[in-house]
Amino acid sequence: MIGRGRRRVAWSTSVGRLLPALLTTTSVTPATSGATPSRAVYIPGVAVRVVGTGVVIRLASESEVAAIEHARHGRDLDPPPSGSYRYAEPDRPFEDGEAYVVAQAFAEFVADDVAQRWVSYERFGDRVSLVGDATLSLIALAEETWAEDLIDLLADMRMGGLGVSRWALKSAPRRFELAPELEAGLAPLRRG
Repeated sequence: MIGRGRRRVAWSTSVGRLLPALLTTTSVTPATSGATPSRAVYIPGVAVRVVGTGVVIRLASESEVAAIEHARHGRDLDPPPSGSYRYAEPDRPFEDGEAYVVAQAFAEFVADDVAQRWVSYERFGDRVSLVGDATLSLIALAEETWAEDLIDLLADMRMGGLGVSRWALKSAPRRFELAPELEAGLAPLRRG
């Protein structure tokens, strides 16, 4: 279940995962001239065509479940995931028939005639029922992930020197994907 009252307890960002393009250059005149440094802003703006955005949701691996359980008892997420992540402390006890899931926003685009897919950080701590209908829980998680994480992804893209606008990302076709192992383990989803 997705709850608005959850407390965020951990957030890690791998700054080095995307090397930002050189966005500014500074020129300094010699100190003897008494002049102040000047700053010229350079934004390369590689043109991109956004093909789509969305969220992929998958089952947490065994090691990720162990790390989440470790964090539920007031400790750090240990071992931490290998990439950037956000952990949301569950707002209620774990119930039988539930499984932890990991959600991640993505953007697909074409830049310089090369198709690319960039992803945001992974979100840990959410879970869904495997025995009851999880449709509404999955939609709520996907909506929340898309709304909160897509703008962070936009910032990464801009730091990477891509000329993409907020409008291009938000107005692109959107889809929510379930990883095959999650979809296979779910009770039948609502069809109407």
